[in-house]
Amino acid sequence: MDLLSDAHLISRPACFTQISVIYTYASYELIILSVMAYDRYVAICQPLHYHSKMSFRMVRDLVIFAWVYPVFTLGIIICPAVCLCV
Repeated sequence: MDLLSDAHLISRPACFTQISVIYTYASYELIILSVMAYDRYVAICQPLHYHSKMSFRMVRDLVIFAWVYPVFTLGIIICPAVCLCV
């Protein structure tokens, strides 16, 4: 699995591991950027309601969503593909 070698062969388990890592990382990045965009939207467009809308509970829920959502979508997308390939 050396990128500098002429032969670019990868085993099936390594391929699925690579797919899951890349997909999970990309999902985390998109979710975190979405949460940050929502936070800035509320701060700029509704500054007087910011503290009531972005309470500790809302921030906690957004953080939990940002950590849990990519893992569940990974399970929904990758697991059927693994079952079909075996």
